[in-house]
Amino acid sequence: MGMIAYFTAANITQLNALREHPESVEDFLFPNDGDDEPENTIDIDKAWHGIHFLLNKLADNEESPFNQTVFGGEAVGEDFGYGPARLMGPDLLKEVATLIASVTPEALEAAYDPKAMTAEDIYPGFWERDGREAFDYLMHYFTALSEFYQAAAERGDGAVLWMA
Repeated sequence: MGMIAYFTAANITQLNALREHPESVEDFLFPNDGDDEPENTIDIDKAWHGIHFLLNKLADNEESPFNQTVFGGEAVGEDFGYGPARLMGPDLLKEVATLIASVTPEALEAAYDPKAMTAEDIYPGFWERDGREAFDYLMHYFTALSEFYQAAAERGDGAVLWMA
């Protein structure tokens, strides 16, 4: 199985309700006792740490919105096993969406360094073994994540980010 990163779009009303009632986060993320998932949810499988690594290589400082792409927002609610969910407001989401829309595949490929990723223990750790296939895997999920951010920004949504 492993650690999978999930992103769910949430409007400001939903975000405020989750802030006010953190005990409701689990019900929001796992409706119908977990039989369903909320609308506008994606997962980026185990690519989250690799994407974070690549974007941080492109960031010009620690305050860059690139650093918020995977781990942004404020913690809320109970620990789901890999930490609590995080709430990202619409303003930050829009900032991240704008920034990652400017990232080219060439920039990500230039940042891709399987040896450094292995040395830094970037999850899930198959970077050197899988080489180009691992980069293609990251690009697939980066594209999906970018599309998620663009669509959520167009709606004026924020997001709930969590690991399971």
